[in-house]
Amino acid sequence: MKNNEKARVLHTARLMNVSENIKKDLHDIVDLAADICQTPIALITLIDDDTQWFIASRGVATDRNTREASFCKYTIVQEDLLIVNDARTDDRFKTYPVVLEAPHIKFYAGANLTTRDGYNAGTLCVLDVEPKDLTEAQRNSLKILSRQVVNLMELSLSLESLEVKHEETLEQKKLIEAADIQLKAFFNTSKDIFILIDTDMRVIAHNRSAERFIYRVTGKHLYAGDLVTSYLDKLSNKIIVQEFRKAVKGSDAIKEWKLMSPGKQLTWMETYFMPVVRNEQVIGVAINASDITVRKFGEEELRLKNEALQRIALMQSHEIRRPVASLMGILELLKVEYESPEKLFPYFDMIEQSVLELDAKICDVVSKSEFTLNIKASLF
Repeated sequence: MKNNEKARVLHTARLMNVSENIKKDLHDIVDLAADICQTPIALITLIDDDTQWFIASRGVATDRNTREASFCKYTIVQEDLLIVNDARTDDRFKTYPVVLEAPHIKFYAGANLTTRDGYNAGTLCVLDVEPKDLTEAQRNSLKILSRQVVNLMELSLSLESLEVKHEETLEQKKLIEAADIQLKAFFNTSKDIFILIDTDMRVIAHNRSAERFIYRVTGKHLYAGDLVTSYLDKLSNKIIVQEFRKAVKGSDAIKEWKLMSPGKQLTWMETYFMPVVRNEQVIGVAINASDITVRKFGEEELRLKNEALQRIALMQSHEIRRPVASLMGILELLKVEYESPEKLFPYFDMIEQSVLELDAKICDVVSKSEFTLNIKASLF
């Protein structure tokens, strides 16, 4: 028996929540105790700070009593049965209202309801309006029945706790199943390729895009348990193995690579290799790959167009500047042959100025065209 009153009250409060399913069983025990001890009154009680609660009863019409006016307050502070043969002669009880007034209780016997943690939460007790004593068999029966009361209460609480945990488990299972459905829906409807492999490079899981891709480029079906390297050519396998080793060591890796299908169709792939970690240990590698063939062909097409534009710009600049250069050469010859050509030719200065301005304009256009081409090239 433990003497920590605060802890005892907490354990008592826990037993207050007994299920309605065992109330009939508790009433049956009360009836059995009254019959065995041959008393008109029997109670199963729980005692908190100030109240004695009647969980099951026979021979009384109320559901509680004050702790101060209870016989049982003395029972719970000792380990053995409390037997009061005649309350009228016991200084502890002779002034109790239930002794002096109706129902004029004279006899009391109480056995502790001791929890598995060692706290006396209440009693199984019998009372009579006549003085009496119990036989040894009756006393033993009262002790046995009190233990059964505690067993029933604690079993009920355990079953309720299991039921709550079972419901929580079912709810958690539903949430997991819903999340799994959503994940599979995303996994299988994604255009990207997802393949999960173990540390031996064997396929654990894959999505439909991966299955379709492998079949398109190799003509083979993708199966769990197969080596991922069995589906690719030697060059592709070299790339895969190299990046896989980085991921197995715990580092993310990304690689752009190209492979050739049996029909000699070139395919560009951008592939991420991500380590899958559990308990600080890499247990596999997640492969996420995207077909970037269209993008790569677009980049190549843009590069070729830029080169063509540069050639065109260069050619145009030379073609346009050629007559301008000729005019500038003629003007320089006139300056060499004549000391003051502007005096002989009234429009010489105006022609020279116009040619110089035209040359500057051509240089500016070519320069801006080259700058624009360079900007576009850097964006891609």
